[in-house]
Amino acid sequence: MGLGKFPIRVLVTDDYERWLRFVSAALAERPELEIIGHASDGFEAVQQAERLRPDLILLDVGLPTLNGIEAARQILPKHACKILFLSENRAPDIVEEALFTGAAGYVVKSDANRELLPAIEAVLSGETFVSSSVAMHFDLDSGNGAAAGHRIRNNPYLLLRCSESISEFQRQSLMQLKQISVTCNSSILRIRC
Repeated sequence: MGLGKFPIRVLVTDDYERWLRFVSAALAERPELEIIGHASDGFEAVQQAERLRPDLILLDVGLPTLNGIEAARQILPKHACKILFLSENRAPDIVEEALFTGAAGYVVKSDANRELLPAIEAVLSGETFVSSSVAMHFDLDSGNGAAAGHRIRNNPYLLLRCSESISEFQRQSLMQLKQISVTCNSSILRIRC
């Protein structure tokens, strides 16, 4: 597994205690992974990330206090860690939003038995991973890929980069926004990435 140091320090965040124990037990069997903490809501995950400085955070989307996507937005700019979402939410827009935070991957909980360890290996190797059960919603270049799930290499749909010109994806999104917006008092719309 990546990052070049062992053990890899892992923070596990989920509001369902039994799931938290299941994931922790599965990871405890791997000597290269060290569970350094648990969090049961997004706000606590942000605090634990600050205090514990994990290498990897497993983060649910549907958390109380602060959802996982917002927690990732607060954690990633401040900490050099990898975030792997681990959620039962399969909605393509949620998966996309989670990955746009800068997270390294998304595993659907019902796929975790076969995909969690390959996903951890992929994200620690600098790749992005998306569960096979949601990958069909995206135009993925899975390369050699894992048997379960998809490692993503240079996929422009999920790996948008800021540039001087507006991307085709942003252009299409802007067109959709214009179609659904009611009134705009400004003639300038800025797109941040």
